[in-house]
Amino acid sequence: MRYLGNIKYGLDLLGVFWFLVGNMWVISDDDAQNGKPDAANGERHEDVAPLSPSHCDSSLYQLAFWMIVITYVKIFLPCILLLILLPVICFCLPCLIRVLSRFQDPMRGKGASHETIARLACTNYKQDMFARDDCNCCICLNDYVEEEELRLLPCRHHFHKQCADEWLIVNATCPTCRLSIYETASEDSEQQGYRLGSRNDIFQVV
Repeated sequence: MRYLGNIKYGLDLLGVFWFLVGNMWVISDDDAQNGKPDAANGERHEDVAPLSPSHCDSSLYQLAFWMIVITYVKIFLPCILLLILLPVICFCLPCLIRVLSRFQDPMRGKGASHETIARLACTNYKQDMFARDDCNCCICLNDYVEEEELRLLPCRHHFHKQCADEWLIVNATCPTCRLSIYETASEDSEQQGYRLGSRNDIFQVV
């Protein structure tokens, strides 16, 4: 791999050298054909014999000329494309953002009503109700306290009642899984599973 890298580096240097030599060759050829002005009095030497057509039509000259053209295209093409696409991006970006927003969750950024929040299940925290590593609120990051009121969402995630209610007023989705609280009737039946009088039943649902 190092050997191939050295070969590539040498070819790059050869390309740069040929690019510079080709520039000098083409420019000097144009000056010779058009009559180069005298540096002292500004007069052109029209009597200078132009290069023969066979010289300009030689394979080496054509190779140098087209290598220069290709190099300039590679240098300036990204800038030209950027200038062309810049107005298109400026005019089309708002439309693109509007189209992409239609594919997002329609409930994202929309809060729930107080009546909808009040219909969600609630329970009082009991010791050993949840797993040991799941006995805290993901919103305020505080651990649950005995007999503390919790809000249970249809997605089976639980939070402090006050924390969950404040969140749902702003955004009607679960803070953990981003599932909307607006569920179908079948999911409402699952919600009733939270309203169990037995502590073991609540632990089984979670």
